[in-house]
Amino acid sequence: LIAKARAPERGFPNFVFDVFTMYAENGPDYLYSFLTGYEDAPEGYNLQPGTYYNPHFIAGTALSMPEPFSDGMISYDDGYSPPRTVEMARRLVEQDRVLLVFQTLGTPPNTAIHKYMNDKKVPHLFVATGATKWGDPKNFPWTMGWQPNYQSEAKIYAAHILETKPNAKIAVLYQNDDYGKDYLKGFEDGLGDKAKTMIVSKLSYEVTDPTVDSQIVSLKASGADTFFNITTPKFAAQAIKKSAEIGWKPTHYLNSVSNAVGAVMTPAGLENGVGLITAGYIKDPTDPQFQKGKEWDDYTAWLKKYYASADIKDSFN
Repeated sequence: LIAKARAPERGFPNFVFDVFTMYAENGPDYLYSFLTGYEDAPEGYNLQPGTYYNPHFIAGTALSMPEPFSDGMISYDDGYSPPRTVEMARRLVEQDRVLLVFQTLGTPPNTAIHKYMNDKKVPHLFVATGATKWGDPKNFPWTMGWQPNYQSEAKIYAAHILETKPNAKIAVLYQNDDYGKDYLKGFEDGLGDKAKTMIVSKLSYEVTDPTVDSQIVSLKASGADTFFNITTPKFAAQAIKKSAEIGWKPTHYLNSVSNAVGAVMTPAGLENGVGLITAGYIKDPTDPQFQKGKEWDDYTAWLKKYYASADIKDSFN
């Protein structure tokens, strides 16, 4: 959980409307300059109490919003545990008095605080999950999603199977929570009436399970020749590796949650992932086609300057 201390002098939502309006009108270069452009006021400048100097602010050089990238940033680790997420969210809102909560990870943890954040009218922004439920501004106006929709992604895989392998016998492994079930629903909806006959086995796992090895053995035994792998990175690597170890070579579809080369493919064994089919919405820094041009140069220069210890292979940097 990451949040920014609330500035009582500048209410929400007016500030956010200001920022997003200026972002739209002046582009990403402006927003970057604004967010990183705080500095000490020049000598002789009459900076009022409770305001901060920023020469890049389009509406003036002083504003009441503190520097976003500063010691005022608060970060807690919920361990991907919904009860812990609730505890940390309450602490952020009721004790730390944060302005917003940003990029909380996972469908179950975010589900656990969904209603609470909206009841408290504290922005719950860019949640790091593609569950369908986040796109509900009528009932949950304080929550905003970020990732592509899980169900939409699953329907793409289903359409590809119907087009390229209409007689497929499909096995599905999914995480037994809202994340896994959201993907599964989209997949079954995409297959339509054929889902009942094409899916020959569906098995789930719990996030507390040590491995999914037994599930992979059972899925192979079902006779499936196509595999939809709805797992988070740790279990995705296990599934890919175990499939290779037991000689199971289905047409393998992997959800985008776990398609990172550094976090999944390498520990699974790169040779074991050859031919795997997935979708991506973030450029993979290990892919040579992206390792050139101004965007790549800017990315590596920024990491070197501000985050030298970062793993450049991590697509989430």
